[in-house]
Parts: sequence; C-alpha cells; structure tokens
Amino acid sequence: MPLQPGTRLGNYEVVSELGSGGMGEVYKAKDLKLGRDVAIKVLPQEMASDSQRLRRFEQEARAASALNHPNIVTIYEIGEHEGTPYIAMEYVDGLTLREILSGGPLPNDKLIRYATHTPRLSEVRVALLRAALWSHLVRCFRQALGRMSRPSGSAPKSLDSTRFSKSMA
Repeated sequence: MPLQPGTRLGNYEVVSELGSGGMGEVYKAKDLKLGRDVAIKVLPQEMASDSQRLRRFEQEARAASALNHPNIVTIYEIGEHEGTPYIAMEYVDGLTLREILSGGPLPNDKLIRYATHTPRLSEVRVALLRAALWSHLVRCFRQALGRMSRPSGSAPKSLDSTRFSKSMA
C-alpha cells in the first residue's frame, strides 16, 4: 500500500510519490533534521518479509553508497521504520529517463548531448549509443513487420527484444 503524504519514516516526512518498480516505491520526502528534500526508496512490507529481496535492497544501497560521482545519487541513510525498510538518498529534480523517452526516440543531437554529458564514463557513452542504434534497428524492423500483410490478420507478437513470432490464434 503506497505511503500517504505526511507519513513519517525516521527523520523523513513523505511529501509525494515519485514512482514504483520491481524493487520498491520511491517518494519525495523532507529531511526534518536538515530541512532538505530527499528521495526515499521503500521496500513494501510484503517484499520486506522475503529475505532475498531485503538482502538485494540493502546490497543496492551499499553499492550506490560506495560510489562517488556527480551522475550518481548520494545515499544518506539506510534504515527501517516500524518494519518498513527504506533508503534515503539525494533528491534530483527533473524528468526520469522513462519520461524523456516516452515522447519517442531522441533526436540525434539530444542523444549525443546526453551521451557526452558524462565524459569520464566512456562505457556509459558507448552503451547509450549502442542502445540508440539497437532501438533504431528494432523500430525499423517493427515498422517493416507492420507493413506486412498476413492472411490470418494477426500481428507479430514480441517475445523479447530480439525475437518475434506469430500470435497463436
């Protein structure tokens, strides 16, 4: 069950929900001691009872806290409040990558700007460019499939990012 604004987790007060995914829910919160905005990642109680998920959650916090880079959020604290594990981290205002990509493929100038924004992370640049190329190839392939006429009228069904098969109608 999502946390409501005003909910307290240790020294933090939830302001709003930012998003959720496979490893938890993320909220914007206020650090009541230092008066700053933070992001709080919470492992929901139904997941917190799973020892493997809890271990991965804590491992994620330890791994991120061991890194110090301008493009990686700072971890402030890992804690638990009334049985709810949480990670308090730097709040970064702006759009998520999902929001940026929801408008469709990035224009090449933006893609290159994002890829070159992290000059010390050449692996990230290469990965972004590979992903963009792969995305372009998949998009072209899907468009070609969309133009194919098939007697059954069924569309291709994506099994994963690399294989397509006929729908079983």
